[in-house]
Amino acid sequence: MFAIVIGNGDLKQSLSSSLDELGLGFNYVNCDKDMLEIDLKKIGLYRADLLICLTDEDDFNFYFCKKAKVDYNVPLTLALANCSDNIETMKLQGIDFVICPNLFILNSLKRILSLNKTSYERLSS
Repeated sequence: MFAIVIGNGDLKQSLSSSLDELGLGFNYVNCDKDMLEIDLKKIGLYRADLLICLTDEDDFNFYFCKKAKVDYNVPLTLALANCSDNIETMKLQGIDFVICPNLFILNSLKRILSLNKTSYERLSS
């Protein structure tokens, strides 16, 4: 499987080693908010099985994933949603997987608080 990863430089090293461990071939493309256009053909999107968009800009992540699906027939897309309000729109527009760190943290906290409440109630009985 070959993946294209579009993200900022901060993620490159840790993500690259993780993708290597999974046995994925990949091309990592640095992108920041000043980069308005990426030559998707030049980065090899035409041969990608998976596009992962992890920029700080939800609009970019959505745009690149949508374009990959429509123009390049990329089978799988994954977008980072920095704002949980964008998750549903991305999914409705055909993005296969949408991840949101804020939502993950919120759900984890709910689980932790629920477990701690149950443990506390048992101890005080």
